[in-house]
Amino acid sequence: AAFALSDTLGRDTLKKHLTFLPSWSRGGRMERALIVAVVSVIGILFPAVLIRDIATERADFTRGFHINTYERSMSVLRVIAKPGDIVLHSDWDEFPVLFYHNQESRYIAGLDATFLYLKDPGRHRTWVDITTGKFVGDPTEVIRNDLQASWVFLTKDHTAMDAIIRARTPFPLVYEDDEVKIYDARP
Repeated sequence: AAFALSDTLGRDTLKKHLTFLPSWSRGGRMERALIVAVVSVIGILFPAVLIRDIATERADFTRGFHINTYERSMSVLRVIAKPGDIVLHSDWDEFPVLFYHNQESRYIAGLDATFLYLKDPGRHRTWVDITTGKFVGDPTEVIRNDLQASWVFLTKDHTAMDAIIRARTPFPLVYEDDEVKIYDARP
């Protein structure tokens, strides 16, 4: 009985969403063939994606996370920044390590960017646009006034963000190593 109920619900759902097909194709063998095709594709793709994701996670856990990531750059920032200075950083997931190495500074998005969004959706949008390289215009005053950032910290893989900072701001590069760049955004 449960199978018959789920089969009926599935058939009704398919009929509802396949209205673009001619009416002759929504019944009988054509419907069953489509169901078999959809289930087959899902049956093949889902395990393939699952295996890929498990392999990626396993590799990440095997490599481990190095707590000394950003240690050099944060030691420089601790020296040149005043306590309480805001750091515009390139990705929210950098925050735990940045904070571990420098509790004196404040950061645009910590722990999860959702908190920034819930507090101030406009500020969140600005931060996303700058860090993803989608910001239009001169970000200098936005970074200084709206985000109130004194420093721009970006990892080398954020090339779009780096291009915006280099091309459209007067911010001097004050530190660079194999992991990161730090720009001085102070007026």
